[in-house]
Amino acid sequence: MDKIATIGKKNAPQPATCVHMRGRQIIVMPYYWGLRKKRLLQSIYDNGIRIAAVDENAPLKNRSAMPVLTANGRLLKIALLPQILDQKKILWRQDTIGVNCDTLSGYMSALCLAQETRRIAITGKRAREVKDYLFRQYGLITDGEPASFDLESLSWQGDVIAKEQIISAALAEALLVAVSAERPAISPPYLFSLARRAAYYGFSLTKGEDRPL
Repeated sequence: MDKIATIGKKNAPQPATCVHMRGRQIIVMPYYWGLRKKRLLQSIYDNGIRIAAVDENAPLKNRSAMPVLTANGRLLKIALLPQILDQKKILWRQDTIGVNCDTLSGYMSALCLAQETRRIAITGKRAREVKDYLFRQYGLITDGEPASFDLESLSWQGDVIAKEQIISAALAEALLVAVSAERPAISPPYLFSLARRAAYYGFSLTKGEDRPL
């Protein structure tokens, strides 16, 4: 039986839970941050766990050097960006979306949206470079209409519904990593694969709260 860890700030002990993924059972083991983060992660690894769900603001640096894979839900949010926008702005495909590509998150969001709409207005210091890439890769011309709204002006900080269980985006992402042999990557092909897996396992989104995307 597969196991993954969740690492949070709460000190009260919580029991392990089981999540069913199309006949596959995954045990979710709770852990909590202490003063020695490296020791905690090594302990998780020594317990046979290779994936951990962590909060988006978890105090982690150099995640690639850690003994376990960590998922904070950010990649899943970008992968499911079209569904999030469907919740926030039903007719968003008819508008021109402003996307600031100064951050990696913004850049990956633009690549994700390029699969859904031709109406994107790229902004930021690397705007010209990103526009040229979108034209070469997708034939997308982004020098048209001004933006009707900016992606940063919308917000979503919700949870994921998995088989009637409400779980965090970080845990949902970790589960999708656990059931796949595909190693997480910051790339469009991985994001598309992540979105397909979420749909295959019947994941849906709660409405969420008003916080920045």
